[in-house]
Amino acid sequence: MTDAHDPISQNVQDALELLDRSDSFLVISQLRDELGDCVQVLRALSALTQELFAQRKLTRMVWLTRSAIDFALQSKQADAIELARKLAYNVSANLWPGWGDEAVQPTESDRQAALDLARCHRRLCQEANLTAEVQGNANWLVGAARLALGQEQAAHHDFEQAQAAYQTANLPTCLAMAAGYVALALSLMGTMMAEGQKRFETAIAQLKQLGDDGEFFADQLQTARRVFLSR
Repeated sequence: MTDAHDPISQNVQDALELLDRSDSFLVISQLRDELGDCVQVLRALSALTQELFAQRKLTRMVWLTRSAIDFALQSKQADAIELARKLAYNVSANLWPGWGDEAVQPTESDRQAALDLARCHRRLCQEANLTAEVQGNANWLVGAARLALGQEQAAHHDFEQAQAAYQTANLPTCLAMAAGYVALALSLMGTMMAEGQKRFETAIAQLKQLGDDGEFFADQLQTARRVFLSR
């Protein structure tokens, strides 16, 4: 529900109505005129993409996200670019079918956009020299997006990069999670299926010994495996 006393919420509601009538570029132009500050515009756009996702308007979410990131990069403002980096991650992750959410059915074009957003996010992480943990997450996301497009070999490489970053960050649970995704990518390659399945079961067993976070990652890996094997 829109809060009339919250300028961001009110602008989001107005922007939703404008998006129905016009285009994403005009939405950003109007938000810029109304809010002025680039960071405030990005915050409104982030809230708008969340609402579009809640309404399962995935393609519109993609259009607006790409326009928002371009707006932030053109501004050359560090705070706006940081918000755009996070937006790229969140929207790319929202479009991943591996979560097993049957209400979210991204098209081939949406999944291609998810990969592009994931790669943009990774580049911005690298340019900002962010922590090894963040770099690991960025590599995982690119791998996940590639897995959704059937690019198992490339995904395998990205998941290995995630492993290396988590090793540097000394994050054993994330390291085991990444090993599980390396194994999942292998299991989806015809010639490596048996080896991948063996490694997958080892990773699941290891994760289940690593507490609540490990259990969470194990469950998510098993969900992703069901999703991709069913294709």
